[in-house]
Parts: sequence; structure tokens; C-alpha cells
Amino acid sequence: EQAVAARATAMGVNVVLVGVVPTPAVAFLTRHLHGCAGVVISASHNPFEDNGLKIFKGDGLKCDDALELELETLILNNDLRLSKIDPTKIGTVETWPNGAARYAELAVQTYGRNLDLRGVRVVVDAGHGAAYQHTPQVLRALGAEVLALTLEPNGTNINADCGSTHPELIRQATASFGAQIGIAHDGDADRLICCDETGDLLDGDEILAVIGVD
Repeated sequence: EQAVAARATAMGVNVVLVGVVPTPAVAFLTRHLHGCAGVVISASHNPFEDNGLKIFKGDGLKCDDALELELETLILNNDLRLSKIDPTKIGTVETWPNGAARYAELAVQTYGRNLDLRGVRVVVDAGHGAAYQHTPQVLRALGAEVLALTLEPNGTNINADCGSTHPELIRQATASFGAQIGIAHDGDADRLICCDETGDLLDGDEILAVIGVD
């Protein structure tokens, strides 16, 4: 994070650090905070050593293939490294406090209107990842009773035997907790795996069908 911010400010860009938040939060906040771009540092569903960059345009949408290739070329060649820094045009770094909590509030206000989850039990496996604060907070704010697992990221345990690539954890916990649904995120929380009240996994097509009908 510090390396990305340092190079961006050296090129005259003002940087807002939002902390550990789900990838969709960066897409949303890039637009909400009128940013020119959003950058996520993430290994996605992979081990932590696979960290890379996910880049969003100012409208909160991912870059198209052509722009991604252009950015990749800039990152991998020496043009930017050899470019001179103008000391009169250094950007600033600002920390957006309590990013996860504030995004959770925005999510509830924007998408949770008239949604009452009282009486619903949910199991959440955060994968020691970006949603470890956000998802339980949103669900509880909407009234759900939540059993939240794998909430202790230490920088190296993300996705390790947990999360969306290891759904056995939510399958067992959902059945034993008597929950109506189990949710497992990947590390940056831009995908999820769900199971029903019996612990049976739901195919992604089934989830899309439910969302489409709703």
C-alpha cells in the first residue's frame, strides 16, 4: 500500500487510503469519493504471496482488456521508473478513517432498505480476508443472527484452509448452527460460495437465478 501510494503521489496524484475493505467497496468508493481511479491490492482467492493490483476506472468499473494491457506495459517497462519527479507537484496522502465500518453503513443505507433479517441465522466464513468486519456488521445491522468465522487476518493466513476455496467449513457450521444459509468469501470478498440450511452447496447459476428472480 505504501509503495503504491508513494509512486502515485510522486506523479502528482492525491491518494486516499481506505484500509482493509472488500474489493466492491473500492469500486463503490472510487465513484462515491470522485476518484480518478481505484486500486485494490489483493491476492483474490490465492495465497497472500500472489498479491497483485486490481484497478478500477473513475466510474467504478473495471478496466477493459486494452486498458489493462496498456497499464501492464507501463508497469513492466522502465518509462515510469526513469521519469523525473517534479517536486512542485507532489500529491497528498489522506486516510479515510474506519473505511470498513463506513462502507458497511453505506451498503445498509443503499441496499438494505425495507430488508428485515430478524429471525434469520447466517454463517459467514470471511477467509481471514477483507470482509472480516464488513459482512458480519451488515448482516447484524439488518437484524440477522450471525456466526462469523475466520476473522483474524495476520497478513499471511488469508484463504488458508478457509473461505470460498474451502467451503467445507461453512457446510459443517451451517448445519450445526441451524442457519438458513452459509456464506464463504474469498480473500478480497468479490466472490462468494453459499450453502443452504442442510449444508449443500449452491451452484453459482442457482445464486444468479435467485438474484434475477428477486
